[in-house]
Amino acid sequence: NRGTLLFFGGPHPSINIPLGTYEKIQHVLRASPRAVVSPLIPHDELVKVYLQSDVALDVMRANPERRLVFTTRTVEYLWCGLPVIYGNYSELADYISRYQAGWTVDPTDRGQIAEVVRFVLNHPDKVLEFSQNAQRLVRECLTWDRTIDPLDEFCSRPFRRVKRQSVISFV
Repeated sequence: NRGTLLFFGGPHPSINIPLGTYEKIQHVLRASPRAVVSPLIPHDELVKVYLQSDVALDVMRANPERRLVFTTRTVEYLWCGLPVIYGNYSELADYISRYQAGWTVDPTDRGQIAEVVRFVLNHPDKVLEFSQNAQRLVRECLTWDRTIDPLDEFCSRPFRRVKRQSVISFV
């Protein structure tokens, strides 16, 4: 009975995409006293919510699109000081693990995700440390000037990544 999950979602504002699974998730969350389901809100309002939050949960099952994506949303969480619970298979997962800017998990392992959530709820001092690490990660690696050359290099000479392992740090 601690913590509140804030879920923001709804129909895409300009593309007609079926909600599918998200409708089911919203239905389950609305039944929980520990969750708040919100429709999409303007970006500036959303950033204010991020700045008052503690941790972001951004775990999706791996698929070809998710393996290639380097999500602006997740970088924005980190920029706002939100350590993130994140899938262990993407390029961004390496940064999150290396900087202890969050927790990388196997998205199919519910027990592992639950363990991280319990850790977050029981160790606010560590969450604060990871929050500071998240902002340091963005400053040192993810600013505009530090991302353009590597992106250009990758587009010029793409390569396959090696398979990722789960990394959970409770230091």
